[in-house]
This record gives sequence, C-alpha cells and structure tokens, in this order.
Amino acid sequence: MLGAPAWADSLHAQVLSFNDYHGHLEVDEGATLTETQDPEQNLVGGVANLATTLNALRSDVYTDQSVTVAAGDLIGGSPFLSGIFHDEPSVDSLNAIGLDFSSVGNHEFDEGTEELLRMQNGGCHPTDGCGNGENYDGADFQWLAANVVERDSETGETLLPGTAVQNMGGVDVGFIGMTWKPRQPWSARLVFPPSSSAMRSKRRTKRPRSYRTRASSQSW
Repeated sequence: MLGAPAWADSLHAQVLSFNDYHGHLEVDEGATLTETQDPEQNLVGGVANLATTLNALRSDVYTDQSVTVAAGDLIGGSPFLSGIFHDEPSVDSLNAIGLDFSSVGNHEFDEGTEELLRMQNGGCHPTDGCGNGENYDGADFQWLAANVVERDSETGETLLPGTAVQNMGGVDVGFIGMTWKPRQPWSARLVFPPSSSAMRSKRRTKRPRSYRTRASSQSW
C-alpha cells in the first residue's frame, strides 16, 4: 500500500494582492494591455474588471484558503468620481470586492492622519459632511502600519494596527503592514499635510523582526 503523497499534510494557501488602486472605479478610456498580452485589446482597469479577476482566481481554491491583500495607495490621487467624495466610493468598492488587509501607502496620508482614520473607522467628513446623505461606514478591511507611530507617543503605539492574523484552512497566517518612507528625489513633491507631521516612520529594518513574534501570538 502506497503512503500518502508528501503534500497531503500541507496547506495550499492563496494570497491575492494588488496595489495603487487610487480610486479607479471606472475603466480608463483607451486603457488596454499590449497586443501580445491581449490580441483582442479589451479595455482594462476599473473595479468591475478587478472584481471579476479576483473572483475567477478565488474559484480555484476553498474559501477559507484564500486571502486578498493590498500594498497601499488605495486612496488619494484619485479620479473625480471617487475624489469628489473624499474616496469614500473607493473604500466602498474595496469592501464589495472582499479586500482583507492593506498596508498604508504614502497617498493614504494625502488628507492627513485624521482623515485616514475616518477612512478606516467611518463617519462623515468634518467639513463636507455626508456627501451622499448617508453616514459613511468605513472600511471592512483593515489597514496595517507597523512602522508609523505618533511622534510624541511614550509607548510607541502605532497609528493603525501593525499586524493581523487570518486562519487559513486551520493554520494561522500572519500579516505585517509596512509603510515605505520615500527616499527618491521625487518624494519631495509628495503631499504630506501638517497633521501627518505628528507621525514618524521608524526604520523599516528594525520593526519587522519584533512584529513577527507579535503576529504569531495573535489568533482570530
């Protein structure tokens, strides 16, 4: 009698990832792949195409063995349709497509740290109110920022959670969100409003190591 194959006791987990969504709810006019990639030259981009692609990929695995994450810049620098409503439509669309976690990119700070927290937790805009006449409910997914802490914090508490753990097929899988501190020449042109000056980024080489232990001790 033959024994079980080597992979029988292993977990095959699917991690789907994207970044730089920037509130692109609609397909950009004329946006296509190369003719080699797509000879039919179908229009690409937009939340409908993103959702269709994610759902097609998820159909190949068990529901509890797939997680969808993003690498930041989900909001900020957005087209009119999302930007005019302070990117609330962007977050609503990401809720609808089933995003689980995202790190925080530099554009998440475009309107300041308080606005980023509103994007996460919900509530009406402090100046423009509830643009659609209803309260904004916030993100169903969790932004993670392990290396962004309040400048005057005595405890080193992060602005947003640094880690999260998801159980995938009976195995706890940890995620650590890191915010890249721009060092390129063009970083001087990025938008960092005054409220962001209350934050500082710790050296990215020092934080992940300590967060590995913290992530492994969490469970859902």
